[in-house]
Amino acid sequence: MRWSLPILALLLVACGAPPAPPAEPLEVPPFAEAPTPPPGPTGDDIGSLLPVEPPLPPGARPPEPTPEPPPKSEPTQVPAGAKRITFDKVVTAGSVVDRKPKGEATRFKDGSEVSCWMAVTNPGPVRRLRHQWSHNGARKSSIPVTVKGPTWRTWTSRPVYGVGKWTVDIVDEEGGVLHSVAFEVQ
Repeated sequence: MRWSLPILALLLVACGAPPAPPAEPLEVPPFAEAPTPPPGPTGDDIGSLLPVEPPLPPGARPPEPTPEPPPKSEPTQVPAGAKRITFDKVVTAGSVVDRKPKGEATRFKDGSEVSCWMAVTNPGPVRRLRHQWSHNGARKSSIPVTVKGPTWRTWTSRPVYGVGKWTVDIVDEEGGVLHSVAFEVQ
């Protein structure tokens, strides 16, 4: 049986227990209003308080953004002295059909889908590599690729937007570039 607090209090009083002393009221300090800040230079517009970049001179172009350094991945579990992975074939193609590259090329149209296909020999343990896609030196994506056997075929694909030079770097677990393939988008 569960008893509520008021019923327990009545039972205690009925049984002759002394009543609990009344609780003392808490003193709450009066609320002090914060002063209203003065209006900004152009009224209450907070945007007028933010710093503004000076305008560029006529004919000048804004600077290119600085590419971010590649993120460091966890160290590999490859034992010391293990044989290195060998890249038997690395190509760019329009697609992959039946695990084979179809439409191998080094020039593609802007907005088309491009695949980076590779066949490798890996005499050691499982390797967790990455395909890092870059356009004119700026990284656009980094896609994980796992090599699970002694001979392995795998690929990554993505749409390419942006005319110019593209590269796909095959990067190991420490961020070192093992192999690269380049292509152009027109």
